[in-house]
Parts: sequence; structure tokens; C-alpha cells
Amino acid sequence: MDTPQIKAAYKGNQVTVCFATDAKYAAYMGVAIHSIICHATEGKRYDICVLHAGLTRARVRQIERMSQENISIRFFRVDEMVQPEEIERLHATPRFPKEACFRFLIPQLFRGRRKVLYMDCDVVVLRDIATLYETRLTANQYFGAVHDTLVLYWLHQANDYFKRKLLLAKPENYFQSGILLMNLSALERDGIASKLKLAMQQTKDLRFPDQDILNMVCAGHVRYLDGRWNVEYHVPLWAPNYGEVLTQKEVTEYEKSYEDPWILHFCGGKKPWTNPSYPLSELFWKYARQSPFYEELLYHNIWLNTRRELKALL
Repeated sequence: MDTPQIKAAYKGNQVTVCFATDAKYAAYMGVAIHSIICHATEGKRYDICVLHAGLTRARVRQIERMSQENISIRFFRVDEMVQPEEIERLHATPRFPKEACFRFLIPQLFRGRRKVLYMDCDVVVLRDIATLYETRLTANQYFGAVHDTLVLYWLHQANDYFKRKLLLAKPENYFQSGILLMNLSALERDGIASKLKLAMQQTKDLRFPDQDILNMVCAGHVRYLDGRWNVEYHVPLWAPNYGEVLTQKEVTEYEKSYEDPWILHFCGGKKPWTNPSYPLSELFWKYARQSPFYEELLYHNIWLNTRRELKALL
């Protein structure tokens, strides 16, 4: 059975954006979408597609209502579009649900499109993403992506996981996959979707299942973007001594991006919605406050912290 295709929302030029989420991250994705809308250009059209495997109808409607004349928001159930065995083959861990690997299916779900901008749910956008979407990719470049700063930090500490486990010839070129400008023409031409799924079946015990697989299969086929398009906010939290470990050039590039982020990515386990005192968390809460999800997120923040304190006391 052929996979149903996700057709464009508009005729002519549009910015095609794809998210993938489960119920846990849907509200945070809603904040990300709101931040896209805040920076959208009136004369451009945005086709925002959300891949999922069973959100409630109430949640879907809540987010769909954010649509505007030039901004379409649509939801697609992946488990109704591909064979069940394809879903079962995707790695799922407590930290990385199967939805994190739905990006592997984008080339077949969006067949016929030229480009798709994939985005993780834990981001806020601070520039018009049309500028990023219009970045030119050559026929040999599968993705536009940003170097992973935390991986560079680990490499300077003689971490051999990326060479030993992932077999990367140039681990310093490891990219962060939370923001991916995807060249669908090149991905389809070279059968990359099948190669990603095969690599996932053959490789176990990965630290970052989806991201590691993408780096293993697509090494050497990446256009490295300005770091401001995917700023890893957690570097100062997890590696406060990064300034002493990274090279001067790497420090300068990261701090330039950190001071002027175009997309801020709340990587890692320390999220702004669990502790608003984390650096740059105010940018998440700024857009959350303007969105339909503010009261819900505030309630969960209070509830989670209260439960954590009670657990410590008991």
C-alpha cells in the first residue's frame, strides 16, 4: 500500500514546517507555533503540519484554532498513514518517544515537496522562519543544520562515543537535529528514509537514537547554518566551564548565538517550564504567556515543583 501524501495547504510558494509530538509535548509545541506566528511575514504563507499518533480531538482543535489566513495548522495521524510495522521499528525510550523518530518518515509523507523545515517542540522562534526556509541547499546536501555545541564540548574531553559507537570519521561535524531544513528531493533520490530505518534496526544502545542515526547516515551531506538558527540553551547549565574547554573560536561563535538567538532550543532535561529561573527561560514564558496554553503550563509548573518538594520531605 502506498503511503498517503500530505498535500500542500496553499497553491504556489509557502513555508512548509513539520512538528512531531505526543500528548506530553503538545502544549509546548503550541507555544513554539505561537512564536512562529508572532514573527511571520504578512505577505508569506506558512503550512504547519503536525505528525502525531493519537492526540485528543480537544487538543487538536485548540491548536488548530491558532490558524490564520496565511497560516495553516493541520494534524496528521502517522499510525493511520504508514504500516504498523514501520511504527514498531522506531526506537522508543522514556526520554525519546517514537514520535521523535517520525522525522525519518517525512520524505515519504511529503513526497513531491522540495523542502520541509522540521522543528522540535521545545523551541521558541525569534525571527521569521521564512528566511531560514529560503536557504539554498545543493543537490548533495540532505539537510541544513547547526553544529552541536555540547558534542564539541564532549569531544574536547576525549569522549570516544562518536567515533567508537557511531563510527563518525569527523565527529566534530556532528549536527544538532532539532532544527532541520530538509532537502526532500535529495533524500528521496538517495533513498535516505530506508537507510535511516535500517540503521535504526541494526544499531542499539544509542545516547540520542534519532539524532545519532541521522548523523551516522547523513555525514558529509549537510550545509552548516548560522548557529543562531538553533541555539542550545542548555550548554551553560550542563557545561558551565565550556569557556575553558571549547576553542576560542567555538566559544565566540556560541556566545554570539546565545546573545542573539533566532531560534532558541530548550535541549536537555532542564526545561524552562520546570524552572523559570534557568537562563533565557523568560523567552519561553514570554510566548507562553501570550498563547492559549499559559494557565495550563503554569499549573503544571506549580504542580511538578510541589510534588518534587513533597517527595523530598517524605
